[in-house]
Amino acid sequence: DRAYDDGRWHRLALRRGGGRLTLFVDGAPVAGTADVPGSVSRDSPFGVHIGERMDGRARFTGAVDDVRVWKRALTDEEIAAGAPPSDMGDTVLHLPMDRVDRTDRTDAGG
Repeated sequence: DRAYDDGRWHRLALRRGGGRLTLFVDGAPVAGTADVPGSVSRDSPFGVHIGERMDGRARFTGAVDDVRVWKRALTDEEIAAGAPPSDMGDTVLHLPMDRVDRTDRTDAGG
């Protein structure tokens, strides 16, 4: 286990593909596990929890700059390059956090 609280920015990527979830830090794979069920689609709503677990516990202490979700698994080379693919049409979700106000919201259903 390694702590990343060194005062520097770190780039994280979580890739879902080939039946696995793989966590990358600064372009290098550092952990992996079997895939989880479910999907992310532009055609159906999905919840996004940035910096905390779904139950609201274990909140991240630090800053988040930019969040992107792609409709395909990025390659090792794309992740290592550190720049998003030039084809932004593959983007399902893009949250430039410097333009997002943190607000707790609930939908009309509660």
